[in-house]
Amino acid sequence: MTDAEELDAGTTARRFDLGLFGPPPAVVAGRYVLGDLLGQGATARVHRAHDQVLDRAVAVKLFHPGTVELGRGRRAQEVQALRALQHPGLVGLYDAGTDEGHAYLAMQLAEGPNLATRLAGGPLPTDEVTQLGGQLAEALAHVHAHGVTHRDLKPANILLAYGRALIADFGVARLVDATRVTATGATVGTAAYLAPEQVLGERPGPPADVYALGLVLLECVSGVREYQGTPAESAVVRLHRQPDVPEGLPEPLSATLRAMTAREPSARPTAAAVARALRGEGEIAPPPRGRRRLLLWAAAAAVPLAAVGAALLLNLTSPANGAGPEPAPAPAAAPPASTVTPLGNAVNPPGDAMPGAPLSPPTATQRVPVVKDKGVRKADHPGKNKAKGPVIRHHGKNPQPK
Repeated sequence: MTDAEELDAGTTARRFDLGLFGPPPAVVAGRYVLGDLLGQGATARVHRAHDQVLDRAVAVKLFHPGTVELGRGRRAQEVQALRALQHPGLVGLYDAGTDEGHAYLAMQLAEGPNLATRLAGGPLPTDEVTQLGGQLAEALAHVHAHGVTHRDLKPANILLAYGRALIADFGVARLVDATRVTATGATVGTAAYLAPEQVLGERPGPPADVYALGLVLLECVSGVREYQGTPAESAVVRLHRQPDVPEGLPEPLSATLRAMTAREPSARPTAAAVARALRGEGEIAPPPRGRRRLLLWAAAAAVPLAAVGAALLLNLTSPANGAGPEPAPAPAAAPPASTVTPLGNAVNPPGDAMPGAPLSPPTATQRVPVVKDKGVRKADHPGKNKAKGPVIRHHGKNPQPK
């Protein structure tokens, strides 16, 4: 085990070793007989299961006790609505509920690796990325058309099965009660793939999913995550610089990635427009440079407060308190995603344990609140702002420090 892989008491594996989560029940909700463990993470474990009522194989995602609670008031209505979201690019949701302290989701059993496992072997060919992006954008467009936002799209939530890509956990955000997210590992979003507005504590909508998909596709092209480091570093750095889209990417992939990762939500294309562009049925113009530059000045002014707030919590969650910072990722492999809890109302536990995915290395998770700067409007005029920050270059250029 290398230094980067060294585990501390705050990691998922250590929690299991200490018996903090306990064994799962043999039967969930009186109908789902649990079988093999398919994956596990800080908030949940996923089992192959048999539905005794409908006599079919399913995947059951079982949240650890005390991590989340599925809201009871609207649960039946939401499950019915989400069950109706049938699409070839979605892992279907069958049922959700709470049984003996365990919140659970019963889902379609999609057997195959997740995209994170695939990327551990290196980047994908650009034609494969274009095809993959088109499939995922089509699925997102279907979800968005029904008023659902994923909020935590990442490689671990994308399964490769049946000869295509499938998005999992698309309905969890509408089923989880925000008041019961606790410090045991349940978190909101994943730092490496958060949209800038999520970092600033704003409620995410469909544009946040488009941004996250843009970062996922960029990772497919490069083989590495665009924003690495600790949860705080990964979240805040996107407020200082745009993603680095490599030079020489073919069209329409290059222009589409730049537009998807625009700083301003309104400047991003819809998921449906992304799907059309990647199929070669339309073009996406890059967002206006002037508007993005102005927003980046404003975002840079917010970063010092955000960094202070993050640093304070990181100090409170040091290894001595049971949840240390995530180890630095190894450069040759796709590192485990770290998680962040921005301020705001959007809550979604991470899909770090997915149906059909092989057991993944355990990761440490942290809650990192990011302070929303109420004085950000003062930075609208760059000439009045004396704060120094990195120079932002657009269209794939690397930022150069002053």
